[in-house]
Amino acid sequence: MLSCSFVHPILEYMKKRWEQRDTDVSLIRHFVLEVLEMIGPPYEPSFVQLFLPLLQNEAIAGPISLRNEEERKCVKEFIDHASTIVSSHT
Repeated sequence: MLSCSFVHPILEYMKKRWEQRDTDVSLIRHFVLEVLEMIGPPYEPSFVQLFLPLLQNEAIAGPISLRNEEERKCVKEFIDHASTIVSSHT
């Protein structure tokens, strides 16, 4: 669905699941990692606005630091790029 232009509705849905805490955080973490494997810069500001809070949440991203180097690298690269987008749009 992400590859078929349903990015924003899916991210909004996942963000809502996380905010309402009605979905196991490991499923959200898995979703985040799968998205990171599919995407690359440049990122739309609207995408960053929806996706970055998921990666900045310690419950979601914290355990990723205990995983493999490739996953940590994907997270760091996204956050680095997203930070430049956020700072240029504030």
